Amino acid sequence: MLMLGSAYRHGLGNDDIRHAWQHPLGFYDIRRDHEPTKSLCNGPDRAGNLLELLYLQATDDDLIIHAMPLRPVFHTYLVGERP
Repeated sequence: MLMLGSAYRHGLGNDDIRHAWQHPLGFYDIRRDHEPTKSLCNGPDRAGNLLELLYLQATDDDLIIHAMPLRPVFHTYLVGERP
């Protein structure tokens, strides 16, 4: 897993992003028609706050491109709904 500069735009640090990635509540494909596939990982930061991580499933490694507190639109994935 690699983090691009855009992952830090919302002020989260490496440790919290890494924690959410390593303790996922779920992984979901957002855009399968996109190459590489754009996906979502929902998971907690070190304090237990839920985060959303958007990442690209690259051939060599996953690239986290976005990280921020979980928004309602992505909370729906946790309860089995899709926006």
